[in-house]
Amino acid sequence: MGGTRALISILAVAILVGACGTDLPRPSGASSAEASSPPPEPQTGYRQPQEVFLALLADCVRAAGFEALIQENGGILTPGRLTTAERAALDTAYKDCTLRIDPRRAEPPPELTDAQWGASYRYLLAEVACLRDLGHAVPPPPDFEAWRESNRAWDPYHELIRQDRPAPNYHVLTCQNVPERPAFLDQ
Repeated sequence: MGGTRALISILAVAILVGACGTDLPRPSGASSAEASSPPPEPQTGYRQPQEVFLALLADCVRAAGFEALIQENGGILTPGRLTTAERAALDTAYKDCTLRIDPRRAEPPPELTDAQWGASYRYLLAEVACLRDLGHAVPPPPDFEAWRESNRAWDPYHELIRQDRPAPNYHVLTCQNVPERPAFLDQ
């Protein structure tokens, strides 16, 4: 069994290296101009809008051999349970694809301002309230200072997963889109 997993890992890396070459797959309906690397957008510094970036990233991750579904909240979901080796290969695929599509998106984001920290915490509290309203037993979040000191390590969805009671995707999407969601999270 260990040999099979090692073989899968080696194949995943080989597929990744071959699939994420210089010719990136284009999202459905995208022209070659959209898939090229235009100059950065002045308001974000990124090469393309987030929607185009996500489509290109999902296509590249799929080409690396993984399922990739673009979510309404601006993320990419890779469904199913992965082994440790598969997870490592997927992480490598995301990093390599991001670097090839738009290297600036691989850089750490700028530090949050005090106002952004406050808005993020209010959003966290709203997400917790939403999940509780939908019937999930979410433990209380840490206080603001502890949460900020941990660099936002506490997450209600992760807490439910740790308790083997994950929220269904439609609950996650509902609670991630509460009115308190700060606009800067979508940039």
